[in-house]
Amino acid sequence: MTIDWSSPVIVGILNLTPDSFSDGGKFCDPSKAVTQAELLVQGGASVVDVGGESTRPGSTAVTIEEEISRTTQVVESLSRRGIVVSIDTTKSEVAKAALAAGAEIVNDISGGKFDCNMWNVASQAKLYIAGHVRADSFETIHTEKNQVDATATKSDLVNLIAKMPSILRKKTVVDPCLGFGKNVKDNIALVDRSLEVVNACNAPVLIGASRKRFVRALFPWADNEALVDFASALVSKRSIDAGAHMVRVHSPHTTRMALEFNAAWAKEAQQ
Repeated sequence: MTIDWSSPVIVGILNLTPDSFSDGGKFCDPSKAVTQAELLVQGGASVVDVGGESTRPGSTAVTIEEEISRTTQVVESLSRRGIVVSIDTTKSEVAKAALAAGAEIVNDISGGKFDCNMWNVASQAKLYIAGHVRADSFETIHTEKNQVDATATKSDLVNLIAKMPSILRKKTVVDPCLGFGKNVKDNIALVDRSLEVVNACNAPVLIGASRKRFVRALFPWADNEALVDFASALVSKRSIDAGAHMVRVHSPHTTRMALEFNAAWAKEAQQ
């Protein structure tokens, strides 16, 4: 796997969970999951992010065994098809099983805080996406005491990167984790300060705004999934324009249209 950071990287979301906030239960069947992954790639995703545990507010943690059971077969099927797979997990054993099944990226919203062995396992991946949450456990991700502003988020990410072993630091992408203990104002600030975070951490930045509550708050007229995806794509484009390298989305084709709009317009205007 080689990622060209000179152009935006779209990461397609594939939730294999019954309780994810927007698509829970749709792709639990492995054959449906594979079909959806292929649609994500056709729509413009360079990476498919496979998750077996929901992190929405009110979600319940699942066991390591259950998460492995949900994800490993699908990871292996996608890898055999030549699809670049990311495993979305905070558990090192789940990450280890996914890497053995062919995943190339570990996407960990906790940045290693929830599992002390995660950095060792993630060092074996080709890329590690280290997220930001103030919580110390899955159960406290969304508690009020773990609310944090944009400035503190950037500082936390800088400190996180500094603590990493060099082998991992060199392959790390940072994710400020919009919506995890951040209000609408701070989510907006983190999007607009993407380049500032890049420079401070000396690492690429991923922004995941897709279908989140703050997007719906910004666009209250978006009263169906297609409109929410359009609104999410606008936020993704703004984050790329502000310096982000990757965007994590449910609808890659909508996002790709938003990201390619200027280039397509200029090309047609010159003909």
